[in-house]
Amino acid sequence: MNWHDFFTYDADTGNLIWKRRDLRSFANERMGKVWNTRFAGNVAGGKHNCGYTHVSVNGNKKLAHIVIWEMHYGPVPDGKDLDHCDTVKTNNRIGNLRPCSNDQNAWNTGIRKMNKSGFKGVAPHKGAWVAQIRANGKNNYLGRFRSPEEAHAAYGDAAKEMHGQFARTA
Repeated sequence: MNWHDFFTYDADTGNLIWKRRDLRSFANERMGKVWNTRFAGNVAGGKHNCGYTHVSVNGNKKLAHIVIWEMHYGPVPDGKDLDHCDTVKTNNRIGNLRPCSNDQNAWNTGIRKMNKSGFKGVAPHKGAWVAQIRANGKNNYLGRFRSPEEAHAAYGDAAKEMHGQFARTA
């Protein structure tokens, strides 16, 4: 599908904007006039249940950040996901999107809701604080520490080394 037939991309906001459509593309002219009056020029899409923006064209639903990537660069490379660099699921500016592996996408996430320490990669354990990090398909134990801050410093160093540009410590 050629997304350029349906949308323009607003680089300032990262939004897709519905284009005006040729009335011949509708089953009847009246339906086309109503569609153009109601939607053309407006922001396209709605919030998906996972927090991302999605759009639908002729029953074909797609996440907006994938449509935007495809409009700029073509298909997302095989075996890759798209990562929002700043982790904001609705910030679809092209400079905020990058191809990544599943692991890299997971590394660039914030603190989990169930986290008890307030620091990513840090958990309480038997009167101390343990730091660990996941990389290369396995959990890496970083040690036991007296404070969550010390454990977090160890996690931060390991994240920079193991996760590179996808490292996120908060």
